[in-house]
This record gives sequence, C-alpha cells and structure tokens, in this order.
Amino acid sequence: LFRSDPAQLTTEIENMRHRIIELNQEVFNHNEHEVSKRWTFEEGIKRPYFHVKPLEKAQLKNWREYLDFEIENGTHERVVVLFERCIICCALYEDFWIKYVKYMERHDFEAVRQIYSRACV
Repeated sequence: LFRSDPAQLTTEIENMRHRIIELNQEVFNHNEHEVSKRWTFEEGIKRPYFHVKPLEKAQLKNWREYLDFEIENGTHERVVVLFERCIICCALYEDFWIKYVKYMERHDFEAVRQIYSRACV
C-alpha cells in the first residue's frame, strides 16, 4: 500500500480521486434522473397542507397520478412517504385513505390497522 516511488504514489492518488469523482457523478446523474421523472408532479402540488376548503380537481388528479406513478415505479419507502404527504392535504377524501390501505395490505398488516385508525379520527 505504501509506495516508495513518489511519482507512482501521486498517480495512484490521482486515479483514486478520478474514481471518486466518477462515482459521485453517477450518483448525481441517477438522482437528477429520478427528480426529473417526478418534477411535474411536484410542481402540480399547490397546497401541501391541510385545509377545510376543498382541493381543486386538478390537485386531486395530480395526487392520484403521482401515487399511481410512484406505486408503479418507486420503492416501497417512496410510496409510503408520498402517501403520508398526500393524506395531509387530502385527509377529507376517503378514496386516498382507501388507496393507501389497499397498497399497504400487500406489505404490512399492522400498518393497515394504524391507517384505518388514523382515517377514522
């Protein structure tokens, strides 16, 4: 590991530096790609907080399409996080709670009970 030749050591350090930069660039490119797939959905979220005033139809449609997209393409963790975000502003729309329960039935039965409990409060 320790080389006596300074030129060779410098070359190895440069090679490591380039490899680290390549790996970081790969991670960046992957993240950028994932963000770009979701960007239009995120831009469509105009009210990410709860309000008693009904959401516009376009907002509800955006949430439905975003959830469908994430269920189809995302990881389980991403889907759960998106459902949790969704039910904050869509808490008064039972179809979102039902969709969440149906999704979770395939993954975690205890979570289903908790979701039902939260939906009924």
